[in-house]
Amino acid sequence: MKRKRMKQALLVTFSTAMLFSLIMKQAAHAESYEQTSGHFLSPATDTAGEGASRIIVKYKDGAADRHQLYAKYALTAMEQLKVSNSSLDVLEVSPGSDVAKVIDSLEKDPNVLYAEPDFQIQRTSSAGDIQSTPVKQSQGGLPAGSNSVVPTASVEEFVSSIPSLPNDPNFYEQWGLNNIGQYLPNLQPSMAQWDIDINAPEAWGITQGASDAIVAVIDTGVEINHPDLQDSIWTNEGEVAGNGKDDDGNGFVDDVHGWNFFGGNNSLYNVFDEDLLGTQMAGVIAATANNGIGISGVAPNAKIMPLKVIGANGAGYLSDVIWAIEYAERMGAKVVNISWSLTEYSQALKDAIDGSSMLFVTIGGMDYLNSKDVVPEYPAAYDSDNILSVSGVNPHGESFFGSVRGKSVDLSAPNEFIWTTIPSRNPGLGAQIAGGKYKVLYNGIGFENITSSDDSQQDAFDRAMQYFGKQNPSILLVQDDEWQAIDNGANYLPLYQSLLDASGYQYDTLTVNYGDDGPSLEKLKPYDLVVWFTGAGVGFEWQNFDVDIYTTPLKESDQASLSAYLQGGGNLLLSGSSPLLGNEYSSFVNDVLHLDVIRMNNWRAGEDWEHAEGAPGTINEGLSFDMYSFGSYEDVISNDPSITTVNLNAELDDYSYSSGGFEFPAAFASGVAALIYSEYPSEDASIIRERMILSGKPLYREDDFTADTMVDAYKALTDNDLPGQPYTETTYTDTIAAETDAHDVYYIHLNKGDKLDLNLAGDSGTDFDLNLFDSTAQSLYDTNKVAASSAIRGSSTEMISYVATETGNYFIDINAFSGAGGYTISAQRTLIHETGTYEDSDAALIFTGPWSNKSDAKHSGGTAKQLDAAGNVDFSFTGGQIEWIGYKNDEQGIADVYIDGVKVKSASLFSESLQTQQILFSESLPYGGHTISVKWTGKSDPAAKKSTNSINIDAFRVVTETDVYTVKTEELDPSFAYYGTWNALDNVNYSGGRIKTTSSKGSFVDIPFTGSKVVLLASTMPSGGKAKIVIDNKPETAKIVDFYSLSSRYQAAVFDSGELEYGSHSLRVINMGEHQTSSTGFAIDVDAIMVTKSSSVNEITKRFEESNPYVNLHGAWTFTMNSQYSDRSAAYTNLAGNYAELYFDGTKVKVLATAGPNRGKIDVYMDGNLVTGEPIDLYRETYQFQVPIFESADLSVGSHTIKVVNAGEKNEQSSGNYVSIDAFLVTSVLK
Repeated sequence: MKRKRMKQALLVTFSTAMLFSLIMKQAAHAESYEQTSGHFLSPATDTAGEGASRIIVKYKDGAADRHQLYAKYALTAMEQLKVSNSSLDVLEVSPGSDVAKVIDSLEKDPNVLYAEPDFQIQRTSSAGDIQSTPVKQSQGGLPAGSNSVVPTASVEEFVSSIPSLPNDPNFYEQWGLNNIGQYLPNLQPSMAQWDIDINAPEAWGITQGASDAIVAVIDTGVEINHPDLQDSIWTNEGEVAGNGKDDDGNGFVDDVHGWNFFGGNNSLYNVFDEDLLGTQMAGVIAATANNGIGISGVAPNAKIMPLKVIGANGAGYLSDVIWAIEYAERMGAKVVNISWSLTEYSQALKDAIDGSSMLFVTIGGMDYLNSKDVVPEYPAAYDSDNILSVSGVNPHGESFFGSVRGKSVDLSAPNEFIWTTIPSRNPGLGAQIAGGKYKVLYNGIGFENITSSDDSQQDAFDRAMQYFGKQNPSILLVQDDEWQAIDNGANYLPLYQSLLDASGYQYDTLTVNYGDDGPSLEKLKPYDLVVWFTGAGVGFEWQNFDVDIYTTPLKESDQASLSAYLQGGGNLLLSGSSPLLGNEYSSFVNDVLHLDVIRMNNWRAGEDWEHAEGAPGTINEGLSFDMYSFGSYEDVISNDPSITTVNLNAELDDYSYSSGGFEFPAAFASGVAALIYSEYPSEDASIIRERMILSGKPLYREDDFTADTMVDAYKALTDNDLPGQPYTETTYTDTIAAETDAHDVYYIHLNKGDKLDLNLAGDSGTDFDLNLFDSTAQSLYDTNKVAASSAIRGSSTEMISYVATETGNYFIDINAFSGAGGYTISAQRTLIHETGTYEDSDAALIFTGPWSNKSDAKHSGGTAKQLDAAGNVDFSFTGGQIEWIGYKNDEQGIADVYIDGVKVKSASLFSESLQTQQILFSESLPYGGHTISVKWTGKSDPAAKKSTNSINIDAFRVVTETDVYTVKTEELDPSFAYYGTWNALDNVNYSGGRIKTTSSKGSFVDIPFTGSKVVLLASTMPSGGKAKIVIDNKPETAKIVDFYSLSSRYQAAVFDSGELEYGSHSLRVINMGEHQTSSTGFAIDVDAIMVTKSSSVNEITKRFEESNPYVNLHGAWTFTMNSQYSDRSAAYTNLAGNYAELYFDGTKVKVLATAGPNRGKIDVYMDGNLVTGEPIDLYRETYQFQVPIFESADLSVGSHTIKVVNAGEKNEQSSGNYVSIDAFLVTSVLK
């Protein structure tokens, strides 16, 4: 729908307060239309996290009955979310309660893992920033007399080298996809800079996307029927549209194309919310290419899954986002586009992201004034390896004025002068109303704003008058345009008089003085027709303009008089640029005119309503005219089509040309991620992220931004240039050809000192060469970055042996110098610094800061190094265990220890006497390459009672690969469930600097772990008491442990389970309220546990409760509560054929249920096949809880289905045939 373009302005003085008031009213109105079903209960406010009455609570395993907690803290349950194997409650705090205090109380409750506000996410604005649609240039795309910054020959050569470009008319100006130095409207300077783009056409030579490359747009809604989006919208094949049923059993009825979590329904586009930004993001990501209209998306063959979480006022609840993430994961999305940000840290959101296999592509932030290292924004600032954070770049390769900076920003992508899709609805500007007794013709432009030079003004006016069907009516012309106050010459009385005169009408005129009420009902009654125009009036109280006091163009008394006049059989022609302003929800507008107001034209910054068309089948059919584009107009729809018909529409494009916004970079990057998934559908999200970062196109800009590379779709996809594909196998076989496909590139990570041996074998008759590029190389053209090469003339048998000089990614290039054929490449990496002791003098230790040498025969190797100021020592190694050897004395302080960049301990080196060759730190790790860093903190051990802060290093000792390794888990880990009275104590001698302790009899802690052995670390002390420690709640495993010692001992191994069968276990530590006679108290404590795991095991187990929405219960099931159930609830049924079904990704599944005296039998199906030869009997003489009734065999990696069916059978001893489902435990292999 194209519109004519004019650059004319109407100067209208307008109250910002009135506009703000309208926006807020419109937002509230939009929300009222959303509250039809589902879990949405209250509208979002405008300030994220402030004044919110909703909170999110996550409970510990085995927590008390939640309803008791609701009552205790005066909370109302709103919904339950399932995140990272545990449920979250969304609760509403009672009115008048202090939300912060309630959260603080919940945080201290032993049943609660964490509590936080249900934060509100924020968009950059409620409607974006849209430039006037630019005037198209001549065929060459350049203004007369201008030259491209790229020579013509270069352009021709470039264009001929890439796949044919799409025929979408706006593609030429989509510089972010293909920048050839073209002219761009409104850009200063007007010429873009060559190759500042994502190389989309080159990438399209490999793929344009695939239907299973699904991008979830978690944002506002999306207009799924947009002509350039309708073929790109995801469809839920398991759902039958419009039948009112949840056909696929996922908990959402008729979720054919996605879900509206904000409104709790399947309406993905709401005219009142407008849903602009979600539609814009969808267009950038996947608008259909080569269809002759509009634009092309980055991944035109990918699919968009619209998940609406934001309403008309630009805000939405975080809980809806979490719910949307779970939905997207469940329904097969690969990428999540997030173009909003959160300034508050949310653990619930991080848990949802960390528990997902999807790639989250997010904006770097919205606060461009502060570095994100100082003022972080989320989710970009989370340290999750499946988050890609993107900031903006303009067509000149410069930072967008609002681009954010910081270490959390990974890449840049286009975000200025962006073409994209917008909702395609043409706003309603006029209506004809037939109310039975009365008729109204509403003209929301005002005839004065028709600018066409023909007879359009008179034609439009005559059509309006003819609508009333009266011959020689008595007419009252009411001038109510505030022209005396506006003082801009806007006296439109002569115009309306001339329009009436030209058609031969007789009329009386009444001018409403500024500030006065209009004519009374008695004044109106004698007339057949009232022509009432408000012109440019907006209802200012002009004498109070400085304090922004206003009324409305039609005052309440005017509306009352007009309503009564019409109900008495009158007729009204109401005209003006905004006659309904301020009265959008009045009875006159909604119940007499039967109109609803959607929005004002100036909601979208820069959008021009320049042309109007009459609606077919109305009095304005065939009417077409230009109008002032800078007026203030309202978009209306009919709320009763039997009475009111919109008869005039503003003709708008279905596309916008935006000057810029924070949100666009994420959309471009999401599209590129979808292209990569299309080519590599099973790739891990972290690998996709890595490929995109490694393939980034350098941006040589001078500003202080860390994202100095730009998304490059082609390089992220191709194996013909750096970075290529990840080298994860031992050998690869493929084909190359010198004339058509001369290079295959792989990348491999090496630690400094690692040795890499490469062997290439090619088919006979070929001449393939082998090159290894160092970690600083950007492309194959960086020939000065070749670290090693092998190029034997006439041979395809090449070898390289290389020792890495730096830690980083190295690039293997297989080059077909001549010929074509197959090759096999094999790589052997000899890892650095394996088993052995590495002295302080070894070059493998990298020292930063003023380290001094210490010589003493008591040191390992006779020397050590000491640091008394800021600095650190780093050591890369390969092994399964690392030990830091050093000395202790009364000069030493506290050091922080990091493994692979993660802080694992604060270690005290203090001792009153010299102790040499001490193991200051030891850690077991999964065998492989690691880095240990020991950093000076400047802190002293409190036991020193003076300032002593030196640290030292004597040696590092690497232990060889073992069959097992140990993992330390601190006492504050969320999985530790404490019951009773426990307190936290801080001391640098504790592991992690803290313990949890209790002296209360009966207080206990439950600690789940997965492994083959557990050791409890604790402190013993003169006031120590006794504890009973039990494994897996089995009484026969109970041991009594005494925490008494004559003097305090730290990190003591007070309990060792011995060898256990590898798997999931639990450890319970109970205060017995007893002590030996020498003890002065009853204290016990928990510092950490050390769990032994198999080096070959790399698995994670997720728990799906029976209440999880992804567990489909078919038939009649009853839920029951009991503290002994998993998560305190279970479901049961006694009807044959009823079943519980779970779709999951994993390699094994276990079913937990309750067995007992009234239990029947079950059949189990895996992937549709019966796998239980005989039904499994759940009968037991007494009730037993969380019984593992079924465990599958090992399954292939991927998606599976388990179905547990009530077989309708029981044994003779059972009193019933009830079966229950408590939980499913799904094991997945970590990548």
